[in-house]
Amino acid sequence: MGFALSRPDLKDREMIVAALLAAVFLAAGIAKLVGVPVVVSVFHDFGLPHWTLLLIGVAEVSLALMLLVRSTRAWAALGLSLLMIAA
Repeated sequence: MGFALSRPDLKDREMIVAALLAAVFLAAGIAKLVGVPVVVSVFHDFGLPHWTLLLIGVAEVSLALMLLVRSTRAWAALGLSLLMIAA
């Protein structure tokens, strides 16, 4: 007598991965928006204006939230991929 843990199906696994990625990008975006000194100094070291920090922060937070919605997940993944390539 025992019980077997059911294996999560593909949709559950996809949601778990999306949630983990969303958490990472939310943390990074929020750090930019609140102006964590280390993040701000990196942007200034590259010679980027402050508004780029805010723009990228808003993009990361928005796209991270879109990862959590199944119907927008592919667009969010594309947007985050392009954002990371540009970085």
